[in-house]
Amino acid sequence: MLNIVKQLTPAIGRVKTCCLFRSSLYEGSLTRASSLVFRSKIAICRRQSSSTASTGSEYSNELLLEKRYIPVRTCYDLWYDVPKAGLTFDVEYYDSRPDESIDPGVPLVLALHDSPGSAKDLLPVLHLLARLGYRVIAPNFPGYGKTKWNHWKEWNVFTGAIDEKMHFVFDFQATLNIARVDVLLGHGLGCSTCVALAGTDSKMYRSVALLCPAEHLPLKPSRGRLRFQTAARLSQYWETLQTRPFVWFYMMLMKSSYGYSGYTTKQVIDAARTIAGGRYTALQAFMVRLQVQEHPCRVVYHSVKDSKVPPDVSLKYAELLGIKPEQFVVYQSHRKLSNPGEVTSPKGLQIAHDTPELIEAYSKPIASMVLDLVRTLKPKR
Repeated sequence: MLNIVKQLTPAIGRVKTCCLFRSSLYEGSLTRASSLVFRSKIAICRRQSSSTASTGSEYSNELLLEKRYIPVRTCYDLWYDVPKAGLTFDVEYYDSRPDESIDPGVPLVLALHDSPGSAKDLLPVLHLLARLGYRVIAPNFPGYGKTKWNHWKEWNVFTGAIDEKMHFVFDFQATLNIARVDVLLGHGLGCSTCVALAGTDSKMYRSVALLCPAEHLPLKPSRGRLRFQTAARLSQYWETLQTRPFVWFYMMLMKSSYGYSGYTTKQVIDAARTIAGGRYTALQAFMVRLQVQEHPCRVVYHSVKDSKVPPDVSLKYAELLGIKPEQFVVYQSHRKLSNPGEVTSPKGLQIAHDTPELIEAYSKPIASMVLDLVRTLKPKR
């Protein structure tokens, strides 16, 4: 694995000149060379909030996080099947200090949600981090939440593959003038993008916190789970116009079997395309690179058999990041089974029982983990 990192290092540069070339990092052929230029004036931010007064727990979670919208142009001059001018999205995002410029003295948390899903799923944790005084920003990826394409012809161009998501996050940051991120927080499939971003430019992203990370391996199909092989076939058929209606009809009938009954058919198809474009070989190399660099990382995962990701996969994920099993604090039925004092340098949380609302149920321990992670960071230069 170290040899893989050495081979990848020349192709991984600073964000100002970096670009993930499919020929060097990913499977497939190079279609168009490009570089990510960190611009400060990609688009004019629409500084107004669309959030309205709400009641109950939703209001308490959104109290310190306002919804904002900003146009972002991304994936420009990238692949042949993408317009040279790129794709423009009206991005919906949460911001704890929307009317303030980026303050280098305030810890900044950038959160990336799961697919399917939205930034709203992370609100229980983000709200607590905002109360701690952190600057919290959480965008919705294209096709999720209210992040929409500006031109109707582009509705199907963005596949959600890991390379496209990286470009999207880079350009979103550039639009908001975010030059440093203290904690890159990921959930589910968003964790893959976090690892790739930090592995590409670990100086911009000072630490990584991963909540229930999705697979880093192309797992075989299993009942009730949307795995790589099934997702790859669906994605291939979706790209063919003649078979696209059949994919839509199939997913409309089967999405509840895959555990996605609360999402639209298009969002589940987008999730399948994201899984198919996971670039798993490169992702593992990025994790090894973070381990070699001793990059601060934290992981929260299920250790039960019926969880979304098998426990052995989660342990391997943590191992590639340099986190050992004995470095986890174990929780079961909301009770801490292991004393933090007994764990040498705790680097994550192991949830030993199945709960569909893990982020909400364990928002306080997760926020505390992020707080400890920020405290371990070296002072900014």
